[in-house]
Amino acid sequence: QQQQQRQRSSAKEASPRLSCPACFTLLCVDCQQHERYATQFRAMFVLECRVDRAPEQALTYADPDNGEEESYQPVYCAHCGAHVAVLDRDDVYHFFDVFPS
Repeated sequence: QQQQQRQRSSAKEASPRLSCPACFTLLCVDCQQHERYATQFRAMFVLECRVDRAPEQALTYADPDNGEEESYQPVYCAHCGAHVAVLDRDDVYHFFDVFPS
C-alpha cells in the first residue's frame, strides 16, 4: 500500500506534457500548473512555439490585485498557428487551453 501511495504522489507532482489543442504538437515537457486556474500552466522552456514580438501585437492586462498594467507577447504553435500562450517580461510562458498529458 505504501508503494501505491508513493506512486500516486509522484504522479501528482510529475510535470504534464503540454500539446497544442488544434494539432497535438508537443509544446512543453517541463511546466508548472497554475494554483488557481487548472487549465493554465507556466514554463520557461518550450518546443515548437513562435513568439510574436511586434510591439503592436503586445497584449496588455491590468492586474486586478494592484492595478498595474502588464504587457505580454502572444505565443503561437509553430506548426498550425494556434494561439497557445503569452510570454511575460521575465521570459516566462503562460499556457492556456492546451492539452496536458
